[in-house]
Amino acid sequence: MKNFEKMELDMVQLDTINGGGIGQVANDSKLLHDLGLNDEILGDMYVTTHWDYCSSKIDEAWAKIGITCVSHYIYDNEYFYQGRSITWEDAMKIAKDLMIKGPRIA
Repeated sequence: MKNFEKMELDMVQLDTINGGGIGQVANDSKLLHDLGLNDEILGDMYVTTHWDYCSSKIDEAWAKIGITCVSHYIYDNEYFYQGRSITWEDAMKIAKDLMIKGPRIA
């Protein structure tokens, strides 16, 4: 017997389906917009046709909270925080935490 129930996917699950690069930059734009770090939401098609603009915009938005993002057109983007490589999921959690609690002063 097959299960035909519909399931909604969260951003992490969508990212694994959508793949890296263009999809990640588009997903990042939504997350960063929702957190007030980016002034626009970039769709997949727009990212595809305006890669240089979109990838630099997203990299700049991540940098506002101390995360370095290296966007790749086809492959998964790379994320770094405090000198170490982190996953996209870690970057998302750090961003949400910083925007809710404010930056930590070391």
